Amino acid sequence: MDRNTILEKLHQINERDTFFYENGMRVLDAGEGWAVSGMKVEPKHLNPLGVVHGGCLFAIADSTSGGAANTLGSCGPTISGDVYFLRPVAGAKEITCQARVVKRGRHIVVVDCSIKDDREREVFKATLQYMVLEEADPSASPFKRLTEFDNV
Repeated sequence: MDRNTILEKLHQINERDTFFYENGMRVLDAGEGWAVSGMKVEPKHLNPLGVVHGGCLFAIADSTSGGAANTLGSCGPTISGDVYFLRPVAGAKEITCQARVVKRGRHIVVVDCSIKDDREREVFKATLQYMVLEEADPSASPFKRLTEFDNV
């Protein structure tokens, strides 16, 4: 599947994700097994210390990594993650998150991601795991998804 089709499918998925857009996140690029998202830093993203809140960093990491996982097939909720806050994000106007699938198994997808500030400093790293909602089928659309989680 070409990059434009993958990007279009990710945008369709994220249309239902009001949290993603309401917090200023957006998909910048994607391909098979990877995705890149960005977020303009606004005052609402800062904690009382004046740096980007850790929850914002985790949110864009989770959303971007989930998008990368979804490019390879039906993927569901986050089941776990190891996160590393490497440095505070102070004074940045924008952050960028890059995520790449490390392994897509029958039941779990493992994704590594990294966030950089607008000075290209790495500020956050994570490895996240996602549940596979259905058996992988190479002939199926990479974006075939369950719309209800009642059967999970």
